[in-house]
Amino acid sequence: MNIEGKDASEINQLLKAKSDEGARWVAYQKDKESIGKEDLHFFESCNDAQLFCDKSSSIYYQYHYTSLDKLRDALAEGKPLRNYFDEIFEALNKHPIEYRFDDSTTGVIEKLNRREMVPVTYRKDFVPRNEIGRYYVVERSGSGTDVQANKIVDVSFDFEKAKQFYDCEISSAAKDPLRREHQLLLIGEFKNQSLQLDYDAMQRNNKGLFLRMACPVEDEIGIVKHRDYKTFYELDEPTFSFHSVFAKYDEHSHDLTFYNHKLEEVDPAKSWSHISVACYVGAPAITMTEAALRERQKRLPVDNAPANNSTSEIKEQVKESRVYVQRPKNRLY
Repeated sequence: MNIEGKDASEINQLLKAKSDEGARWVAYQKDKESIGKEDLHFFESCNDAQLFCDKSSSIYYQYHYTSLDKLRDALAEGKPLRNYFDEIFEALNKHPIEYRFDDSTTGVIEKLNRREMVPVTYRKDFVPRNEIGRYYVVERSGSGTDVQANKIVDVSFDFEKAKQFYDCEISSAAKDPLRREHQLLLIGEFKNQSLQLDYDAMQRNNKGLFLRMACPVEDEIGIVKHRDYKTFYELDEPTFSFHSVFAKYDEHSHDLTFYNHKLEEVDPAKSWSHISVACYVGAPAITMTEAALRERQKRLPVDNAPANNSTSEIKEQVKESRVYVQRPKNRLY
């Protein structure tokens, strides 16, 4: 990301204004020759930013997104980094997390030590009855990728009523020639979530739990002979599931803090979260021009200003700035 001097101040002002309005993420075109404020796109949710990047990218150029605060930090004079590797390693071992992009623990520790937010999957142990708020009976017809094949035929807050309706629909479908080949499913929606189904009626983005399924079994000539009944989860038996959050190391508490798609701090052991991060950049690489460095220098305290702003010193600052923000080999790019 190349920032021209004439744009650096305006971009900083825009970032602050958008942050005050509630934006938490900013998307931009990767490898564009020069980035101005009109090239930045702002979002409250990282999932919306990811959707924008997916739709805007092409074979000719790509869009990435990062946190608004991280971009502001990259434009400002960065605070010196301390080595918290041992503390971060201990903090990681306190939580049941897996790494979304890095198999290497060392790579994750390096990112957390650079104050980056790292996407992780968090194992949540729970009892389904305690987490589910509503129960859906879904009838699945057709095949392939037809989302319209999913029909919600009943919604209930009570499992026993939903299960009774589910059983009745199975019997009714078996007697109806037009529904005999349809599948019936019982799905639990997590509390404070909105259930979303894929074309194959599987729940998306950790919004719910697939509890029961009844599907027809056909013979060699395609005639339905009987139904296969499957139970995936019992309501009162403990189980677990992985959901996705951002993790960041807190230097004061010496522990990890976790954030959802809107950068709201959450406890992943008690809530559900989903983040889309295919185009996420943990620390944007910024190249500052000489004019941009001069603009940044004006905002620094006088005590930190160089005694001589000669062209040679400015060039040296450009060189150092590029070294400082250069992305390492395992950068989320």
